[in-house]
Amino acid sequence: MLGKGACIYAVARLMRSDHRQAMDRGVLMAQGGEFAFVLFAAASASGVIDAQVNASLTAIVVLSMALTPLFVLLQRRLTPAAQPTLEGVEAVSGQTGSVLIIGFGRFGQVASQSLLARDVDVTIIDNDIEMIQSAEQFGFKIYYGDGTRLDVLHASGAHSARAIAVCIDNREAAKSHRRAGNARVPARQVAGALVRP
Repeated sequence: MLGKGACIYAVARLMRSDHRQAMDRGVLMAQGGEFAFVLFAAASASGVIDAQVNASLTAIVVLSMALTPLFVLLQRRLTPAAQPTLEGVEAVSGQTGSVLIIGFGRFGQVASQSLLARDVDVTIIDNDIEMIQSAEQFGFKIYYGDGTRLDVLHASGAHSARAIAVCIDNREAAKSHRRAGNARVPARQVAGALVRP
């Protein structure tokens, strides 16, 4: 298992995975697979290996399968969880888009695409760093911010936006954002909480 795990780790690093991802792959994939049972049985039936070797190899594979969850727990304790960083993520500041979209989950993506297709000036904020970083790979400009905070709403241009769309998949969080928007910006500007059905 150690040799196979080390090889998998090395390949993952060559493929530009970070240390934690490579360790995860190495530990999870180091075990023997079920196909080994088929191979050992076929080899034993054709006389390539005897029954004693078949039993020993089968026991090794079963042991590797049984130990894998323990190794995963150990690896996760020894390797600290990766914390998303704000590196490369821009905080919202002084935006003036005609529409403010709060949240860039599945629903926010659909809403923003239809507005952007009509050349509407859109400002998008989200508080999920990983979502922001992955969206930037597809050409979206999303700002980091919490839409329930007054300073973030003003920095994102809520006071001058013609409409505010709360596009959060979680219904309760969307209601909270809408209440915050109604309380902190002129009521005529809050279009409503748009929530995925």
